Amino acid sequence: MTPMFPIVVHEATVRVFNYYFEGQICQGMCCFRKFYRLVNTFSRRDRAQACLAAQALTHRQEQAVITASDQAYKVWLEIRSLDEPEAAETGAPEKRAPVEKEAILDC
Repeated sequence: MTPMFPIVVHEATVRVFNYYFEGQICQGMCCFRKFYRLVNTFSRRDRAQACLAAQALTHRQEQAVITASDQAYKVWLEIRSLDEPEAAETGAPEKRAPVEKEAILDC
């Protein structure tokens, strides 16, 4: 298996959007023509924690992205991932939202 590494980008370079799933409004984003859902947010002082959370996801061969802004680091998981944890530090599985062709934005 080829090791995967989290992608790190500035939050201003991605498209952030909200979507409705199972009675909740969730946050998603589009980066490099792929869709991701927000897994966790970390303060600027918790950069190491954000990196560890993203690395834990990539060790499971799931693509993770870290977005950095002046306020926080956010860890995102590709929506198509089959076993999506509820939060990066927990292994609790969460149902994934189906993505229909009509819902795909032009990133």
